[in-house]
Amino acid sequence: MQLDKLGDPLAHGVLLIRECLDGVLLRNRSLKGMTAIETSFARADLGGAHLSFMTFVRCDFSHAIFDSARFERCEFFKCDLRGASFEAATFERGVITACEMARASLEGARIFFSNIVETSLEGASFREADIEKAVFLKCALQRLDLSRARLRDVGIIYADLRQANLDGLDCDAIMLNEAGLSERDLRSLALARADLMDGGIAVDGHAG
Repeated sequence: MQLDKLGDPLAHGVLLIRECLDGVLLRNRSLKGMTAIETSFARADLGGAHLSFMTFVRCDFSHAIFDSARFERCEFFKCDLRGASFEAATFERGVITACEMARASLEGARIFFSNIVETSLEGASFREADIEKAVFLKCALQRLDLSRARLRDVGIIYADLRQANLDGLDCDAIMLNEAGLSERDLRSLALARADLMDGGIAVDGHAG
């Protein structure tokens, strides 16, 4: 694979199929309009990169670095993102579907107008993340860390939060539907305008 294809900014219409870009260094690059299918970016470094209008299908990003990167209108489908680092990254108007994100770090990330669907986030960390107008649908959230995260207009639907770390979670206009919270102590949460459709949950009206 010739990296001169990955110009700055990347030309529209570039298509990568079954390429190997393991460990590639693309820090602070501006990449736009690329589609990658079954391409490996394992342990790649895209810290501080700006990615827009990108589509990734069945790609390997395991242990890749995206710290402080910015994603705009990007889609990930059936990708391996296990152990990847997205610390302080920004996601806007993106979709992540049927991906593996176990043990990924999104600490301090900012996620807006985005959907995460049928994705495994087991052991992932969203500690101190800022999440607004987003939906987590049918995701595996065992041992997810949401401590001190800020959620605004967020839906968590058909997911199991019983083992998640929710300490200090700050929620406003959140919907939790079948989220497995019936046995959780929610007193450490700041809840405002919470719609808890979980059966058996009693909220005593406090907000923190």
